[in-house]
Amino acid sequence: MRAALLLLAACGPMESPLSVVDDLRVVDMVVDPASPAPGEVLAVQPVVLDGSGTGFETFVWWCVEDACGTDPVAPAPFVTVSALACAPGVCDGPPGDLANPEAWLAGLPFEGVGLTQRRLPVSPSAEARINVAPAWTDVPALPASVGVGEEVQIALSGADDQPLTAWLYVTAGSVPSASVELEAGEGEITWVAPDAPGMVSGVVILDDGAGGTAEASWTVDVR
Repeated sequence: MRAALLLLAACGPMESPLSVVDDLRVVDMVVDPASPAPGEVLAVQPVVLDGSGTGFETFVWWCVEDACGTDPVAPAPFVTVSALACAPGVCDGPPGDLANPEAWLAGLPFEGVGLTQRRLPVSPSAEARINVAPAWTDVPALPASVGVGEEVQIALSGADDQPLTAWLYVTAGSVPSASVELEAGEGEITWVAPDAPGMVSGVVILDDGAGGTAEASWTVDVR
C-alpha cells in the first residue's frame, strides 16, 4: 500500500516532472494552528490537484503517538497530521473514529489514492506557539487566459519570521524549477503553458520549512 501513497517531500530547487500532476495528488495541506497546543482541534485543508479529472473526496486525521482521530490534541512533543484524497468509489470511507487508520489504509488500492503526512511540534500553550504559519503578502494571481506555450512569471510575496520556499504544481505544461527560495519575502517562479489548449489548474505552496504552509490555487484557460 505504501507504494500507492505519495508522501510530500521537500528538496532543493530543481527541474522536476513531479511538479506536473497528471493523476490525483495531495500536494500539500494547510494546518491551523501550525504548532497546536494541547486541547486544540486542528483545521486541516488538503490541497489537491486532480490531473486525472475524476473528482475526489478527502479525509483528514492526526495521531499523537498511537492515538489517532480528530479529537483535541493531547500533550506530546509532536502530532502527525494526515490528509488523504480518494477518487470516487475508491475508498469505502474510514472507520467511524479513525482510531486505526493504518489498517484502513492497508486495504486501499494502488490507483486513485493520494496521501500526505506531516509531523508538527506541539506548543506548550496557545500563548507560546513554537511556529506560526506563513502568510501571503500578496496572493499570487494569474491571468484568466494565456496562449499555448506561453511562459508565465508568477510573482511571489510572503511574510514569516523564517526563510520561505515556494513550490509550484500544475496539471499541464512544464515547470523549469520546482521551487524557489524567497529573498526578503519576494520571489518569482515560472510556469510554461502546454502546447495544446485547455483548462489548467495549479497551486503555489509557501513553505516555512517548519511545518507551516500557505497556498494559492488557480485555474487558467490555455488558448
